[in-house]
Order: sequence, then C-alpha cells, then structure tokens
Amino acid sequence: MATRRIKDITNTATTFASDDFIALDGATQGTRKMDKDDLIAEVSAGVSGDYLEEANNLSDVASLDTSKLNMEIPDVGTAPNEVPLNGMLGDMAYQSSDGVSVAKLEVTDSVTDSLTIENDTAPTLYFERAGIPNAHIKAVDENGTEGGGIQLYSSEVRLRTGGTQHVTLDSSGRLGIGTASPGSFALGANELVVGDGAAGRGITVYGSPSTGGSLYFADGTSGTAKERGFIYYNHAADEMRFGTAADTRWTINSTGNLVAGANLGIDFGSNANAPGATSELLDDYETGTWSPVFAPQSGSFTSITMVVTSARYTKIGNRVIATCYINTNGLNTSGGSGPVTITGLPFSAIGFNAVAVGYAVNWIGQPAGGYTQDGTSYLILANRSTSISGPVSAGNVSDLNTAAGQQNNVMISVTYTTS
Repeated sequence: MATRRIKDITNTATTFASDDFIALDGATQGTRKMDKDDLIAEVSAGVSGDYLEEANNLSDVASLDTSKLNMEIPDVGTAPNEVPLNGMLGDMAYQSSDGVSVAKLEVTDSVTDSLTIENDTAPTLYFERAGIPNAHIKAVDENGTEGGGIQLYSSEVRLRTGGTQHVTLDSSGRLGIGTASPGSFALGANELVVGDGAAGRGITVYGSPSTGGSLYFADGTSGTAKERGFIYYNHAADEMRFGTAADTRWTINSTGNLVAGANLGIDFGSNANAPGATSELLDDYETGTWSPVFAPQSGSFTSITMVVTSARYTKIGNRVIATCYINTNGLNTSGGSGPVTITGLPFSAIGFNAVAVGYAVNWIGQPAGGYTQDGTSYLILANRSTSISGPVSAGNVSDLNTAAGQQNNVMISVTYTTS
C-alpha cells in the first residue's frame, strides 16, 4: 500500500483557539482538530479516572485550596508488609511488594518523637546488613552525644547508659550486670553475675513493710517443686527464714537468735567411735529451774520447810547439768528413815552418776558427795563417817540437824545422762 500524506483536518475549521490541538486520526490516517475537552475525554477513556482534570493538573497547584497541596500517594507493598506513603518519599532507595527500603529514616514529631510499628500478629523491626550481623540503637542529643543505647551482635546484646556498657547478655544466655564476661565466673553459677569488682555491689529485693521478699530454688513448676528451697524475709516479723524440702527449717528472729524448727537440731555427722551410730544430732537445748527437797528414802518427814537459794539446770541433748544451794527450816524427821535424798531432779537419770558437794554446814554428819540411781529423779547423799580420810557411806536421816535455828545448808552439782 502506498504511503499517504497527512491530509486535511477532518473537523472543518480554518481557525484554531489557543487551547485547540491537532491530533492524528488513526481511522482516516489524516489529521483533525481537537479542543482541550475532547482531548481530555479521549485520553481519560484509556485510563482509570480523570487524571487530566483541571484539579489534578500540577501546573495549576497554585490555584487550589491549601488543604489540597499534599500529593496523594498510594500505599506501597502487600499486607502484612504494606507501608503507608501518604507523604514525602524522602531518600527512598526502592520499593517492592515486600516493603520499603530507605537509606535514612527520620521520625520527627514535636509531641511524641515516637515510631510505632503496628501489626495484628507479631510486629517485627529488622536490621539487615551483609556479613556479620550487628546493629546499634542509640539515644543521642543534638550534639551527637550518646545518652544510652542497645548494641546487637551475633554473639551478645549490650545495654549502655551514659555512653558506658553496663549489661551484657552473651550467646549462651548468661546475663552480666556490671561485667561484660559473665561466662568467666564459676560454672553452674554464672547465669546471672552482678558487680564489677568494686565495693558496694549487690541485689536488693524490695517489698512493703507488711509483706516479704524471697529467693526460691525450684526443680519444677507444679506443687512444691516451685519452692523446694528458699530464703524468705518476713518484713512484718523482721525475721529471716531458711527452707528445704518446701518447708521452713531455721529462722533468725528479730532479736538475732537462731531458732530451729520443731524436732530439728544440729547434726555433727557420724561418730566413728560409737559402734552402730550413724549420726550425732543435737536437737535439744534448754535451761530452767527445778525444785529440790530433802526427803528420807523410806517414809516421810513430819514437817519440813525448804529454803531454796538457787536451783537451775541446763539440758544439752541428753546431758543434764543441775546445781542447787538449799537448806531446811523447821525440820521434824519423825516418820522418815534410811538414806537422805534430794528429790525433784528435772529429768530421770540413766545409770549412776556422781554428785559433787561444794559446801555443807550445820549437819550432824556432813555430806561429802552423792550419786543418782538408775531410772530415778532424785539423788542420794553420802558422808564420811569418821574423818576426811575415812570411808564414805550413804548418809542417814540421823545426819540431819533438827535443832532450832540449824538449817542443814548444802551446795551441790550433778551431771548425768537422761533419755
């Protein structure tokens, strides 16, 4: 087919307005005159929306209302990585269906100066670089001076304040506060290390005056497994409790005394010198007073008034130490016979144990000692029948002085074994 020249304009018009155009007519392979409205209609028919309307013509922005001066830019990306871009693109490097990459992102808000990441599932902020992954988040002033920050490395995470590193979480999950190398400390006790080697470092558990603070040792998450061992401070009672097997065993009370739990004591370990013994447990300690009374081994005195100046005992485990300083007043021995005893020991004796006499006066026959009898809670006095070098024998009721004003003074002590 022969080539045709551009021919006459089909819209017959010999004159053109300032906003008329000449368009190529594909149907006739000629030309025709088109005014601006016809041209807009033809072009808009091939796209979605009238993008050539006067209101969208950038050349006429100055004539629009100031509320319409911002460019309306559609969001970029595909959910959940869709990024709203109704604003200035700035230093945008590229856009993709996964999101937006920028060389520099600045958040400026005179009210909050905040960046919000919002997502219906799991909001995530990624820092990506080639090679060894690391990233820094810093708070700086207008002069670039660092106030604090987070440093993220492949091997550890660091927290900084005042431009100094204070907290380190290493690749094994060990946390150091004040030290950058918690893994350097004792194995099995380095998951949390506090301090930098200087004085005055520690951990504080802060509670109200009516509650307490605790440190627990657990071997599970159910029942008493959560608190198999513990150290607990009770602020209301001002006492420290120590527990094992999920129960309080010892307490340091508010006066500083160490108090054992019921039926508990100090285990000194096995005693190699005692055949069959597996441990030496000190589970009893007490002190108190007792009531000594002169009495015949047979019968009873018609009358007696005891004057007890002092009578005390101490029991440590199964050992009893008893002392007394006593005398009589208004004694009538009628009705009594046999050896003279002192009754009222605080515990029954096992076996025979010696009694020491430290002082005796106003007796007919002075007591020189004595002994406990197995299974009884009294002691028997003994005296020397002739002189200090003479034999010692059991005392008798007749050794007591019943004269008016004579009081049979005696001071004794005995150590014996009880059950």
